[in-house]
Amino acid sequence: MKKSSPARRIVEGWSAVASFSIAEDGRIVAGEKGGYRVCCWDAAGALAWSVPLQKHGRSSRYSFEVIVVVAGDVVLALPSHGKRLLVLDLATGKVAREHAIGDDTRNLALAPDGVTLAMRTSTETTVFEYPSLRVVAPFTEYCNMNAMAVSPNGKWLAVCGYEVHVYDLPARKHIATFEPPESPTALVFPPSSAQLVTGDDKQMLRVYDAEHGFVRLAEAGKNRAPGITALAVSPDGRFIAAGNELGTVVLHDAGTLAPVRDFKGHDPSVPDTGSRELSQVAFTPRGELVVSAPPKKQPAGLSIHTIA
Repeated sequence: MKKSSPARRIVEGWSAVASFSIAEDGRIVAGEKGGYRVCCWDAAGALAWSVPLQKHGRSSRYSFEVIVVVAGDVVLALPSHGKRLLVLDLATGKVAREHAIGDDTRNLALAPDGVTLAMRTSTETTVFEYPSLRVVAPFTEYCNMNAMAVSPNGKWLAVCGYEVHVYDLPARKHIATFEPPESPTALVFPPSSAQLVTGDDKQMLRVYDAEHGFVRLAEAGKNRAPGITALAVSPDGRFIAAGNELGTVVLHDAGTLAPVRDFKGHDPSVPDTGSRELSQVAFTPRGELVVSAPPKKQPAGLSIHTIA
């Protein structure tokens, strides 16, 4: 299995990266873990802007974070415990609009149609119409985890706790609930939208058939710690990237689930908290692998790898 050293893009003075989102032109927007800042790099890797969204509250520093999603020429930013959704101008970072959300905000995902916005709030999931933020579907199935995924064709929304709940987004209805052998911690749909891939705290990958009732098709892994905390599928559907809590990202063949390459040396720790969290991995349209952690002993930021 091939090994690789990470490249990086740095945000000086941050605690850690909670989330990031990649714009069509290659710009990357990131939200902070351990604080409430958002920043944007241009396609060449230069810092375009960095803005604080709010002051720290009384909650522990570990719970401070911002989830971000690029939506056209704006950034949707969800500060934890803020009960609000902020819309930032992608070019400048300035707050353009603010929407009150009447519950504890956890995560969000925008469907490919650009108007269907799913949000994890408290232990439930709500679907909004964007940009009006009109509620179109409140889903009450219990979720004690924040992971969620929307299929590339916009058909499926999956969220998880001990169980995985799947919703038909166009129909606005719950269609399936299943419980994997271990509680899933990460979810992703491949470009075909024909399967759902889950990762859990025993390093196990499991693939479910999205077109035939989400029955399990395959599984692979080590069945031991460290757990998988983030998943992504390459744009061509060939690879699944699985990041774990120790900071290693393993690239798997999407067909066989066999490991083919690993990327070590990331630092997933959140300073002053004792927490370790590699929160996200993603592929750029060109196939580069982006990891939400810097190399060890470096300031907080992202690592970006070329997949040869």
